[in-house]
Amino acid sequence: EALDLTAQSMGRIAQDSGAESVAFALATASGTAMSDHISWVERLIRAFGSCNTVSGTEICNWHKDFATSYTFGAPVGGPDFDNAWCIILWGHNPSTSWLVHAAGAAQAKSRGAKLVVVDPRCAGLANKADQWLRVRPGTDGALALGIAGQMIENGWFDKKFVANWTNGSFLVRIDTGRMLRADDIGAEGRPQSFVAWDEATSAPVICDPRQDDYFAVSNRAALAGTFKIMTKQGEVECQPAFGRYAALCEQMTPEETERITGVEAQQIRDTAKLIWQSRPVCYYAWSGVAQQTNATQTDRAISLLYALTG
Repeated sequence: EALDLTAQSMGRIAQDSGAESVAFALATASGTAMSDHISWVERLIRAFGSCNTVSGTEICNWHKDFATSYTFGAPVGGPDFDNAWCIILWGHNPSTSWLVHAAGAAQAKSRGAKLVVVDPRCAGLANKADQWLRVRPGTDGALALGIAGQMIENGWFDKKFVANWTNGSFLVRIDTGRMLRADDIGAEGRPQSFVAWDEATSAPVICDPRQDDYFAVSNRAALAGTFKIMTKQGEVECQPAFGRYAALCEQMTPEETERITGVEAQQIRDTAKLIWQSRPVCYYAWSGVAQQTNATQTDRAISLLYALTG
């Protein structure tokens, strides 16, 4: 009866005043189970013909929708539970906030996929996790760097992916902290293109992702080291971006990470190994890492850890 009354009222208003006279209001996906249903509500709105939607979001959506965009060009996206053999739920308890995610993760776990849960509480799927990382609230960024540090130290990362699909080989000027550009070294054309260090020729080389020769160049580019480059302003020292990231992660030893985060050093080592050996990986990070002043940088650290897996 309620559905009939609603449909009749909407139809009458649309006939009298036009479909655009109706505004639809959606509950926030951040605090309700709307995440499972929002696409169907949006379909109803479009089918009805209204252009008016009122919806809300919370600050916890910023990091997953925009911090990742600054890091790898897109929002976090939906986890590929069907094809992943390692699932990471970071500050995300889908049992209470996203039932489709909870079902997908449980089904993947039942077929043998590994599950890593980062949460101060042993809640929801943390009870089934192969690794439950009981992180001290607010220290998730340090944990991401610590796990990444172990992966880099042991060679547990996709070097080809890092070379071809990240800016890891692009040189960074030590004096300014900015990317070295082709114009800095007086290269002709493409002045804003990046510069890498060609290990085959032991010389700087222009590295432009828009050019056909990019992959040939990137596969020869150094990911670590310090190089002296002659620029228009004189000689400057440069390092590949990945080398600088690796140096930051190196500082976050398992013992130092344990001191900051409360997660045991051996568990950090074991988790890094599990992630690498159980690829492909999918992950989702949500409100658990968002209610902090450093949420954006935390999510970027998690994004970089994910990128190491290829």
